[in-house]
Amino acid sequence: MGSSFTHKLSNIADIKGKGILIDDDDEPIKLSDQDDTHIIKEFSLTLIGKILNPKKQNVEKLLQKMPSQWGMEERITANDLGNGGFFSTSLQKRA
Repeated sequence: MGSSFTHKLSNIADIKGKGILIDDDDEPIKLSDQDDTHIIKEFSLTLIGKILNPKKQNVEKLLQKMPSQWGMEERITANDLGNGGFFSTSLQKRA
């Protein structure tokens, strides 16, 4: 099960319209070397993500469903960042 198998799966996904879409603006994020302890603590309950196939996936539906799937409807706020990106933060830890 080497790279040829992976390549075949990739082709099948593309044919079905479920392949990963890579945009030109998807540049790597550069991180600086600094003490981020306070930032990590502040954003410890934050999720930043991006859907991989905007032709088949809908950020709005994801943001509506995700909190209820996790049983945290009253504790999560979520925002569509555009271009398939989203930002979600929990107001408190789960009891």
